Amino acid sequence: NSRRDLDFNPMIFSQGITISNTTIELLPSHFVFSLDAINITILKDEEFLLKVYIKNLSPNDLENITLTYTRDIAKTVNITPLKIQMIEAGKTKEINLTIKAQKEGNYEGVIEAKAGKVSAFLPVNITVTKNESLVNYNFIYNNHYTY
Repeated sequence: NSRRDLDFNPMIFSQGITISNTTIELLPSHFVFSLDAINITILKDEEFLLKVYIKNLSPNDLENITLTYTRDIAKTVNITPLKIQMIEAGKTKEINLTIKAQKEGNYEGVIEAKAGKVSAFLPVNITVTKNESLVNYNFIYNNHYTY
């Protein structure tokens, strides 16, 4: 088993997200993920730690933020923490995504951060392979995410 750790605290914001050629239009959020999308190919049985950040763009503190994800990626992604007590106005919180799959295949879904009626979405597409030459890390950065 091997483990790769990546820490993305970058700077892009889309008007919508696309999953399987379907675009969902989104209203501007009060908070955003540091990435607009994760599209990676990893090795079977490889553990991959990805640090992603959520930034509160609101002038107010956001409380009781919950993170959920679709069932399709639940077998490959573990998120910590799943609940954030508070993100102060203009501040950022770190989210750890541990990605590991014991079976080859394609796992596609969405991670949602929600505080009341406000949500932020992070599309995830993970391909698991035995072929090391196919390993690829493609991250789309969020331009509304700044330090």
